[in-house]
Amino acid sequence: MADWTDGYVTDIDYVQAFHRELTPTIHALAAALRGVQAPDPAAPLAWCELGCGPGYAANLLAAANPHLTIEAMDFNPAHVVAARRLARAAGSHNIRFHDDSFEAFAGRTDLPDFDVIALHGVLSWISADNRRWVVEILRRRLKPGGLVYVSYNTLPGWAPILPLRRLLADHAATLTGPTQTRVAAALAFAQRLKAEGIGYFAANPAAADHLDTLATLPASYLAHEYFNADWIPFYSADVAAEMSAAKVTWLGSAQILDHLDYLNVSPGHGEAIADLATSAERETLRDFVTGQRFRRDLFIKGATAVDPGESEAAWDALRVALIVPRAEAPDSVRGLFGAADLRPDIYGPILDALEAAPRSLAELRADPGLAGLDVAVLREAVVVTIAADFVQPCLPVAGLAARAARTDAFNAEVLRQAPYRTELDTLASPVTGGGVLVDHPARLMLLARAQEAEDIPAQVADWLDGAATLADLRVAYERFQSSLLPMLRTLGIGH
Repeated sequence: MADWTDGYVTDIDYVQAFHRELTPTIHALAAALRGVQAPDPAAPLAWCELGCGPGYAANLLAAANPHLTIEAMDFNPAHVVAARRLARAAGSHNIRFHDDSFEAFAGRTDLPDFDVIALHGVLSWISADNRRWVVEILRRRLKPGGLVYVSYNTLPGWAPILPLRRLLADHAATLTGPTQTRVAAALAFAQRLKAEGIGYFAANPAAADHLDTLATLPASYLAHEYFNADWIPFYSADVAAEMSAAKVTWLGSAQILDHLDYLNVSPGHGEAIADLATSAERETLRDFVTGQRFRRDLFIKGATAVDPGESEAAWDALRVALIVPRAEAPDSVRGLFGAADLRPDIYGPILDALEAAPRSLAELRADPGLAGLDVAVLREAVVVTIAADFVQPCLPVAGLAARAARTDAFNAEVLRQAPYRTELDTLASPVTGGGVLVDHPARLMLLARAQEAEDIPAQVADWLDGAATLADLRVAYERFQSSLLPMLRTLGIGH
């Protein structure tokens, strides 16, 4: 019998993480920026994640979007056990987890056809045979008009670092013992070679810097990122060619910042990209221009343009929320090419309005502080704030109470684990239908507050066991009360 692991690391679980590019409202915004009709994130969609790992992201989305029916799979049974445990604790009944291979999942007869199929951090780490099964799942199960989200390592950005990964993986393969031990030994081996001044590192300072970065990352991430049998960065055109067998075409990036060309490519390079005939050519050249290492792409099965009248109404109805405290919102945004200052006369009134509560673009236009602002300027400004990751698109107000009941249960379970789980850093928002980053001390403060602790900073200090002084935590608690907690309440968290 063939080894069921297929060369993939299984003796150390992958990290628990949420990536906002998985959020349905982000998909809808990315499609709107391309003028293309996408599945309505407020509708009762069928949603699928392939290679879900321990299931944190899928469980968060299930809680924040109880109107979705979610099927998630991962071939590692330990991951599925963890995912199901969290789903039970959160009381989520709209999600199922399957410990299937891609081939087995493709053959299932108990699945719906899907509106969205997502793969984050999967494509570059599986074999060519498994990629063919992924495409087959898309071909069989994606509805017309449905979206595919897929992220992967990208060429030519990875080209200088490819040999480093080979060096690490080959050395680890010569060793015995648990993966965690072999990862540490391989990193030490590469660091010794760098210190000895071998030609590869001398000629590739980016690789030397990258090796230093790897030393700061947890083994659970490194093992799955660099030490599987398969590790393949792709040219975007090659991914688009593989996906075409499932009748899907490239729609755009799920990373909203990528839609702002003036921040990512120079005007001259932008003209050279625009002169090319196909999206495959344009996106490949763009990656050469930017040195992109990781893409987050959306594909669609049957792109149809949004009716102009419907588009204007949809933009007016778009609700957005501030996801950082108002005082911590940046005054500039940076892309791969350069940065742009955010004009205080435009962005200040927008952020002031959002500090109080989420607002639709129509409500922002009616705000006295924004009176007379051109509609196109307001729309662009809101997109920039989302691209800079301090504002998030929201679900409609309808259904908020049902969503809040579910996110309360999910967040309570995440917070219950906070004293001994530092990595669960994202809470579910019933307002956005996605996740909100909350640092570990703040999560502990939320837990202590929920438990009605008499002295919240002292309780947090006890949980942290010397990792922070009580004096520092009292200062942090003042910020928590004055700015962070009010912001979280507008997002339906910590009420």
